[in-house]
Amino acid sequence: MGGSGYRGLCLGLGFYFVFATVVQLNDPDSYRWEAVYAATAALTFYSAWRVAPAWIPIGLAAVATVWALLLMPTAFSTSFRELFQSWQMMSPGMEVGREFLGLVIVAVWTAWLAAR
Repeated sequence: MGGSGYRGLCLGLGFYFVFATVVQLNDPDSYRWEAVYAATAALTFYSAWRVAPAWIPIGLAAVATVWALLLMPTAFSTSFRELFQSWQMMSPGMEVGREFLGLVIVAVWTAWLAAR
């Protein structure tokens, strides 16, 4: 994917990660989630026009991957369908499952940026 298509993808995902940052404001441990999503948003917007040093997306991908692996046992205690039944959190497993999916998205996207 080159040129304007890639730039559009970066801008779209950049705004997604900004949204993900903002919705963390009411979370009890929001600072951790805001940091990972804001860093990913910044990297994504930057990547729309320039190539970031490889260690940045590799570092973000590594952090998100390790964090997701730590959440995996609890995340898999809730079915995928249950994660999106309601906008509100209905159980701790639902929250961890959604957090896990967010980290997987960050890990996959930043790994793709690193490989690019």
